[in-house]
Amino acid sequence: MEHRKIESRESGVSLIEMAIVLVVIGLLIGGVLKGSSLIQGAKVKKAAAIINNVAAAHKDYVAQHRAQPGDDGDLTRLQNRGALWSDVTAAGNRNGVININNLQTFNPGTPGSSESDNYWQHLKAGEFIKGDPSVAGQAALLKNPFGGLVGVTTASINNGLTGVKVCMSGLPSSAASSLDILVDNGNGETGNLRATRSNPNVRGTIQAPATGTTTTTYVENRYYTVCMRI
Repeated sequence: MEHRKIESRESGVSLIEMAIVLVVIGLLIGGVLKGSSLIQGAKVKKAAAIINNVAAAHKDYVAQHRAQPGDDGDLTRLQNRGALWSDVTAAGNRNGVININNLQTFNPGTPGSSESDNYWQHLKAGEFIKGDPSVAGQAALLKNPFGGLVGVTTASINNGLTGVKVCMSGLPSSAASSLDILVDNGNGETGNLRATRSNPNVRGTIQAPATGTTTTTYVENRYYTVCMRI
């Protein structure tokens, strides 16, 4: 009889221990999910800050030099400004219009092939943003918090969004949607922020922003390029 009581008591303790373990596991899973959400939220805010910083740098450049970064020129005139300007290797035609098509957003090419290379060189030479102005091509582009690139385009994209736009590649759907809600209207087809689905849908794909009429909704487990007009 005493033996059965002991068995029953031991069985009860085991159930309590199992319940405690399950509670602890639940708390750990909840903590991991909450931590992931906080990390992504911080990255989204950082992405918004990058857009705002490039927009501010652009406006400050125009105010100081009375020309558009990327379009400013000629090369000798820029290099004669001294300091970091001596490292600049590309200049625009100073016609008042920045010329960067959608395919050049993340692929500037060789200096002078588009005004994308010029754009980043000019902002860095003037110390409006940090970086080495002598670096050209894709290596000159900033990185975004999600591991993709930061580029600029002046092409008409995604249902007719014109003007100078700061773009970011490789954002997961939840991040792209959150960024859109934070800085615009939450709709990737309208407003000042437009989205393009990555094709192929693989992490790290550098997707150029789409031109023409597009239908872009944020779908779970997809990656996007987003562009914000500044």
